[in-house]
Amino acid sequence: MPFFFLLVQAVGTEKIAYVEHKVVSAITTFIPESVQQSFSSAWSAVMGIFKGKKDTASEAPVEGWGVEEAQERASHNASLATQLALAYAIHKSFIFVRIPLTVAVTPRIVKQLRAWGWNIGKKLGKAKR
Repeated sequence: MPFFFLLVQAVGTEKIAYVEHKVVSAITTFIPESVQQSFSSAWSAVMGIFKGKKDTASEAPVEGWGVEEAQERASHNASLATQLALAYAIHKSFIFVRIPLTVAVTPRIVKQLRAWGWNIGKKLGKAKR
């Protein structure tokens, strides 16, 4: 799977982010407005609870910390979850290549390991049980 993750990275997270944004926008059009509003109010209530527990020292001004630049960069890149899901889907879709390759290579590997002295894949005789 790491190879497919690198493939996703090579394609470019900007292209994936564009598709991700389109898919999320299309899905949100099917969610009823009442559900969106109730989720939004519940989410803001949860976030209010967490914000209420912050220290006053953490309320320092964040100007100059690069928050705006980081948010701008994050909006142009696909999320890590999307990249991993895409890499996993590609990995699973190549099963028609992975299974025959495994079937073809495994006997040769076992034969080589047996030549090196490993006791792999041999059935136990009646005396050894």
